[in-house]
Amino acid sequence: MNLGIAGKSAFVSAASRGIGRAIAIALADAGVRVAVCARSATDLEALVEELGGAEAGHRAIVADLMTVDGPAAAARAALAAAERCDIVVHNLGGTLAVRDPFAPVERWREVWRANLEVAIELNTRFVPPMRQAGWGRIVAITSLAGSEHQGALPYATAKAALNAYVRGLARELAADGVVVSAVAPGTVVTDGGVWDQRRRSDPAATAAYVAQNLPAGRFSSPESIAGVVAFLCSMQAADCGGTIVAADAGQGRAFGAPR
Repeated sequence: MNLGIAGKSAFVSAASRGIGRAIAIALADAGVRVAVCARSATDLEALVEELGGAEAGHRAIVADLMTVDGPAAAARAALAAAERCDIVVHNLGGTLAVRDPFAPVERWREVWRANLEVAIELNTRFVPPMRQAGWGRIVAITSLAGSEHQGALPYATAKAALNAYVRGLARELAADGVVVSAVAPGTVVTDGGVWDQRRRSDPAATAAYVAQNLPAGRFSSPESIAGVVAFLCSMQAADCGGTIVAADAGQGRAFGAPR
């Protein structure tokens, strides 16, 4: 399928590894010029070269989005190299190892910042040029935890808030030609991630988890999630505003999370 976005520009957060990296590759394969953002300059530079290099319009933005000035600095860097970012993918997130529902509120705020606040701050800078141009795509990576309310409570509540934000912002921007949507993965295995480590250290327990919780009999992959994201960034997704796509291989109510 021709996604119709060749020549567009994109910003992808937390892009150096895992799902973010796969999204950047999928967008570049569709002809999009991608600005990849993360903290690791080495990983980003290698990814930019894999995408086709600076000569193809790709660039690395090294920034820590969790800092007070991080989102503003990253957005300035992205917009300095392009009139606007037509596509923005919010991939930053995670539990930050905060699993105690009675953790200090400061730890809750860290989880909320990673999973919601940073996206809001970036949007305040990326959305105005989209509205002026009359076209844009914003895709947030949420989680099945945001609707199933399982796993780490601080993370699940942050993703539930992100879902509400996506639906509300989609309504606000619909008349401007800016489509806001989200993808909710289930259990994804990434190189070096928690499930990759678990299946190496305890393959029997991992196999038991898969058999009990994953109807497809397998983990999802970053590439499968990236394909869904790429579609939501496309011309064909014009009517997908407010949509939250469950890319969970049928996991649904079987969802569990590592503790």
